[in-house]
This record gives sequence, C-alpha cells and structure tokens, in this order.
Amino acid sequence: MNSINMKASISNKYTVRAYPAYNAHKQQGMTLIELMIGSLIGIFLLIGVYNIYISGKKTMTYQKERSNLQNEAQFAFSFIAEKLQQASDFGCSNISGKLTSSSLVNTESKTFRPWRGIEGWEASSTGIGTPITLNEKASVLTVSTQSNNNYQLSSNWTTSTQEVAALDTSVKSVRNSDILKIWYTDTNVGKITATSGDDITLSTVDVKKGDIVVLNDCETIIMAQVCACDADDLTTPCSGTDTHINISNTCSGLSPGNKAANLNKLNLSTAEARKLKQAIFYVSKQSSNANNAPNLYWKELNQDASSGTAKPLLENVENIQFLYGEDTDNDASPNYYVSADAVTHWNDIVSLKINLLLRSYQKILSTETAVMFNGVSLTPPSGDHYMRYSFSTTIALRNQLLAK
Repeated sequence: MNSINMKASISNKYTVRAYPAYNAHKQQGMTLIELMIGSLIGIFLLIGVYNIYISGKKTMTYQKERSNLQNEAQFAFSFIAEKLQQASDFGCSNISGKLTSSSLVNTESKTFRPWRGIEGWEASSTGIGTPITLNEKASVLTVSTQSNNNYQLSSNWTTSTQEVAALDTSVKSVRNSDILKIWYTDTNVGKITATSGDDITLSTVDVKKGDIVVLNDCETIIMAQVCACDADDLTTPCSGTDTHINISNTCSGLSPGNKAANLNKLNLSTAEARKLKQAIFYVSKQSSNANNAPNLYWKELNQDASSGTAKPLLENVENIQFLYGEDTDNDASPNYYVSADAVTHWNDIVSLKINLLLRSYQKILSTETAVMFNGVSLTPPSGDHYMRYSFSTTIALRNQLLAK
C-alpha cells in the first residue's frame, strides 16, 4: 500500500510531456547560395544609396559654386557701375561734358586724358563671336612700353584713333581681355572763395601735396597739381582740412608739376575744387605669374598723375569684355555698341555693356564643359575641369547722358 502511494505521489509531482520528433528537413538553415544572393542585394542597395549620396553632394557643390559665382559677378558689376556712374563728373551740375577743359599739369603723357571721362582698350581678336582661348596658364603681358615721354601700345591691344591714349607701363593684363579707364572726382567739394596768383582760398577740402585737382566754374575746367596747402609756406604739409591750395609752377620736389597759372577769369560765384580720381579695370595675375589664378584688378590715380598700385577686386575672373554705346545724334540713347578701337568720340559714349567670365576655385567637374561667352561657345582644353559661367550687364553713364 505504501509502495503504491509513493508511485502515485511521484507520478503526480512530475509531468511528462511529449515532443514531436526532430525533423531535419523542416529546421535547416540558409544555404551558401542564399547567403551570397542576400549579400549581393545588400551590396547593390548600398551602392545605390552611395551613388544617390554622391550625386546629391555633387549637385549641392555645383549649386553652391554657381551661387558663389553669381554673387561675385553681382559684386563686380556693382563696384564698376558705381565708378561708371561718376565718369565725367567734374562738378557743376554734371554738365562737364559741355565745358571747355584745359590742364596746367606739366605733362604731355598720353596716359593723362581726364577730359575724356572714359577710355578703353580692346584686346586684339576678341570681337563678338570670336572664340577666345581658355588657358589656365595664360601669360601676363605688358600693355604699353615707354621711351622718354612716348608710349607705345602692345600689338595685343588697340584703342580709338581719336587722340590715342596709352596706359602706364605698370598695367599688365592677360591676353585677350579688355581694359577700361574711368575719370571722375571725389565727392568732397571745396567752394572757391578767392584767388591770388597761384593761391586758391576755399572751404575745407581733403587733398595732399601732389594730388591733381579739378577747378570748375561752370564755364571752364582746369586740371592742376597741388603744390602746397598754405598760401605763404610751400613746405607746410597738408592736413586734410585745409582752406588753401597752391598750384605754383615753381614747387620743388613735385612731379610732373604745373605750368604757369592764370586764375583771374575764374567765376568765383560758381567756382569749386575737387580731387581728380581714376579707376582702371583689367584682368591679371598676382606677381604677373602665369601659374597663379586670374583676378580682376583695379588701379587708382597716383599723386604724380600716373596709375597707382594694383588692387585685387575679385578672384578667378578669366576675362572681361567691354562694348561702348555711342550716341551719334544727341538723343541720349546709343545708336550702336562698338569695341574700344571703333569708338569715334569718347564723349559720345552714353552706356557700356560688360561681359564677365568667371570660373570655380577648384576643378569640380568630371569633364571639360563648354561655356557661352562673348557670343560664342568656348571649349576648355583637355584636363580643364573648372566650372565656368558668363555674366553680362549694361550700365548707363549718367553724366555723359546729362551732357547731351
């Protein structure tokens, strides 16, 4: 009895469960072929995702670079336009173009022609529709050479036959790119109240010894060089807030100096004095090294009537082209646009077209890509993977129009 109860107790304590028999066919893992197929599918998916990422990254790079080039072109146009809209502004309600101009500055240099207001030099063989060679190693050339007081333009540039002007020998440009010079005056105006010999009394004006000033009485314009800013002492330095200008022709240490002045005919009721300014725009390279990137440079006027130190304005500008709108019937509207060498009269130029070619900082394209510039498609040489864009604008010359 006890034995039977013990077995029953054991049977009740432990439950025996039945499991299905193991079936090797139903529990098998993935085969090697299935693993390889799965891996290939994963690789293809990864490649697809990677390509989408790379494509998106390239697109973003291109869009960013294009946006940068657009912003830079806009900056360049704005800067040049500011100077162009001051061209020929020598005072007197901007009617300077109708006045008689003369110069006391003792130079016969063809580089000093401020009464033109605007001057230009056309790069040879760069007319509309003429292909321009794209060369990242383009050499930098001297535009003018000088012998005594005679300037000779390089054969790579030409200009109008009307009183042919030259450029200072310090101007060096890449081949096939145009050059522009603008003459204007500072916005600081000194009202002339009296003259005595070669001394001028006026309201406060900011000039220095050697500066070229424009005297304008709404009848005539006279260019002269500042000898001193004191009526009696020609050695006293200018302070920037002077009320005297001396334009003596006997001033020592002054170049080029002045011719003898006769200011008796100045109409003091309308006479004023302004500092003469200049801006020259051209494409060159740092240190004139062909291996450097091309930049847009500009030069101001030195105190000896020559052009000053070159200043970089915008990087990676490969070329700039100018076309001049000439008004031949005095209706304040251009009859046609011509290159600098075809201009008949500089004082009849009332507007300017500018074509600018910019390139990316790095070679970001996978192939050589053509670009439309100056009315023709330009194809880069092999291995040249720069992104390029051309930009253009037209700017009216306000003071030239007012003179009509």
